[in-house]
Amino acid sequence: TDFDASRLTRSLLRRSRQGALATLVPGSGVDDDDVQLWLDIVENRVKLFDIGDVKNFVATSPDLGPIVASFRETARAGLAVMDKPASPERLRHVLALFDPLNTPMARLASASNSYGGELVAEDQRQLSNLHWLFAAILGALTLCAFGLIGALTRHNRLLGQARQKVEQQNEVVERRDHELRSQHAHMSFMAHHDALTGLSNRLLFHERLEEALEQRRRRGDGVALLFLDLDHFKQVNDTLGHPAGDALLKAVAERLLGCVRESDVVARLGGDEFAILQHDAVQPDQAGALAQRIIETLSAPYNLGEGRIVIGVSVGIVIATPDLFSADLLLRSADIALYRAKGSGRGIFCIFEKVMNEQMQERRGIELDLREALGRDEFEVFYQPLFNLNAQRLTGFEALLRWRHAKRGLVGPSE
Repeated sequence: TDFDASRLTRSLLRRSRQGALATLVPGSGVDDDDVQLWLDIVENRVKLFDIGDVKNFVATSPDLGPIVASFRETARAGLAVMDKPASPERLRHVLALFDPLNTPMARLASASNSYGGELVAEDQRQLSNLHWLFAAILGALTLCAFGLIGALTRHNRLLGQARQKVEQQNEVVERRDHELRSQHAHMSFMAHHDALTGLSNRLLFHERLEEALEQRRRRGDGVALLFLDLDHFKQVNDTLGHPAGDALLKAVAERLLGCVRESDVVARLGGDEFAILQHDAVQPDQAGALAQRIIETLSAPYNLGEGRIVIGVSVGIVIATPDLFSADLLLRSADIALYRAKGSGRGIFCIFEKVMNEQMQERRGIELDLREALGRDEFEVFYQPLFNLNAQRLTGFEALLRWRHAKRGLVGPSE
């Protein structure tokens, strides 16, 4: 504790008595100014009884307050005596003022010692309580540390188990993802390729044709389209069965792939119809050379399990030009050229020309009008006589049908 009232009281008494006595002793070196100084010091020290712990101590007993007040008044009285003219009697008067305070100040010092002891004992009790409190806290912290170590150990173990499960789950997810990607790739392949031959189907071929036309517009690349139709393929299915027909289609696909470059696209459009997208074919001769090579290759005999099979192929060719700028126009034009090739005897190729389209449109127009001519009663029968020159007589008549069209006039049987 920072409280020591006993020391304060002893100091005050000692200073008051020594200061006053020293002035009465000749040759002591203490004069009236020194006495005045220690009286001022005494008065200032008395003020300590009005503040802090010293004030609290004085308030513990009703007997201590008067003692402090008496001491304060004595100090003031001493100062008043010192204001009188200097004389030995003045100093003896000062000593007489402080002598009655010896016993009360001794009691004040004793009380302060007891109070200080109580404060020390209280501080010791509080320190003891704090010691046990800190010990309890330390024990609790120790237990918490062991608990935390156990929790961290369990956490690490659970974390390792969770990491292992996550790794297992990741493996399962990766395996499933790989399976899904494989299935997706297989489904994508099946969606864009022919299931029998593995060639591009109509959808993928149309996409590749659009891409080739786009490159032609940007870079001027040549594009040729070849339509193929097997000759007499139906006879193979009818005589040997569909399995033989499927085997023949696979063999045809392999031979077609051997006739083209890697940059070209071979597709099966359906049934016995195939198509080839030839890149960098600017001149019809280039496409014609490829078509002739295909006709010769596919016309060679096939040795399948059912025996020796011989078929032919007809080819229609169209070269991309500014007038034929879309995939649909090219496909339709190649189909017209193929129709002309098959109509010209089969086993040949035919290159599309604009007149073919005009003739095809004319033929289709006649076909549409022909369907309505019967309902409009536009057909007439003409009888042509058959005359025997040797017998010089009429032997019969040939009945010939004529179509009297409102715009075309009399349409002959050749049309």
